Amino acid sequence: MSFVTVRLIFCICSIGLFSGCAGIDPPGPDRILAPWAGTPAVRIGESKDSVRDKWGEPDEINGLGTDSVGLVKEEWVYFGRYPSIPVDRMYLSKTKRLMFTGNSVTGYEPKE
Repeated sequence: MSFVTVRLIFCICSIGLFSGCAGIDPPGPDRILAPWAGTPAVRIGESKDSVRDKWGEPDEINGLGTDSVGLVKEEWVYFGRYPSIPVDRMYLSKTKRLMFTGNSVTGYEPKE
């Protein structure tokens, strides 16, 4: 075999090898970190619908009466479940309590 033939075979094999890799789409940082990031954070002032969109239905809803202007107060409890544990400043707390007054989040605590 001549040197030119060897180079031609090498080029053809290389093209075939590298063209097969063209369809690979490596994951970006958002996809790599997603399993570790938990669920989106809930912020003071968010509505009940917004919380349901982020965390789903609560495991428990406890009535806490009414405030001084007659708004209903509630505590929503979410039990931690891997991999959808809510992550916040109290990293990986197993259970979360959200306090609502009317339709808005007014407090947020981990619960042991």
